[in-house]
Amino acid sequence: IDLWRRTNFSGVLSKGFGGTNGYCIAWGTVDDEKLKPAPGPQEQQLLFWPGGGGSLEPEVRPEGGYWIVGSWTEWGAPAPMEEESVGVFGYTITLGVNGWEHFHILLDGDARRVLHPGRPRAPLGTAVLGPDEDVDSISGGSWLIHGGADVAAQDSRRALPAAAGDGDTMGGSVMAAPASRGGVGERYRVRLTIAGKWRRLDWERLEPVLEPSALDIGRYYISSDWNGWVLEEMVPDASEEGMFQAEVSLQRTGGRFQILRNRDYAQVFHPSRLSQDCEDMRGPDEGGYGLDWYLGGALGERLRISFERRSKGGAYVAQVVW
Repeated sequence: IDLWRRTNFSGVLSKGFGGTNGYCIAWGTVDDEKLKPAPGPQEQQLLFWPGGGGSLEPEVRPEGGYWIVGSWTEWGAPAPMEEESVGVFGYTITLGVNGWEHFHILLDGDARRVLHPGRPRAPLGTAVLGPDEDVDSISGGSWLIHGGADVAAQDSRRALPAAAGDGDTMGGSVMAAPASRGGVGERYRVRLTIAGKWRRLDWERLEPVLEPSALDIGRYYISSDWNGWVLEEMVPDASEEGMFQAEVSLQRTGGRFQILRNRDYAQVFHPSRLSQDCEDMRGPDEGGYGLDWYLGGALGERLRISFERRSKGGAYVAQVVW
């Protein structure tokens, strides 16, 4: 079974001849010690030829230019890339409070014409595919800039024509941002280069690095069983920077919820298991499917959920209370 999430539920139904039916629900997650990340697609070994040659078909060329969209804009409001020279388009990304960002490219700002790497969390040196429709940022494909992890590798990767599956182990792992990881405030220049029929996407770090106080902390949303798992924005506390709150009314006894940043299902805050422990905090990552905080209130009870995201010791930490 091809499952694109790292954690999944499955079930088995058994019907007895005497009329008794039983159904078993199982939950599992990937064990990285037993299952190593799979390599990426290998259809195209030579990804880019600097001298060019050939030409892109009309249907894969934009009329007005290339646009970029990603995790820092809630995957909305794409921004135009600047034409630096003939066939070279650039855009500067500042890594936010997670220390990473992921993105893909749109032709003419059209979400139905997406350039992508063909796999999630693709590193530097990955093929440019598309344009395609209905490309999901998690399962369909996005490039990932992950703080200092890209700096040491970017020069060597740009110098050699990488294979389509070349890259670090980030390609198959949960995109998490541990508090100790660097990258917050780093700026990267992303460039899309077109040479004939060849396309390449790369990036390089710029100086200076921005101070954490200059960064947008983002917007935060609750997704819960009492609101049908839609995204309901939490309200910033005007008196305390980095604090967000939501007033909830339970539609049944108890309730389950998670918190997302910037409407991005790769930026989910969640516990390590179904838990009533507000100290049990994981994320932001994409591995929270089925891992929810549980409120033990009664039907109709009103509760306040507070979420805090602020800089502490050079890293951004998160805390939830209710």
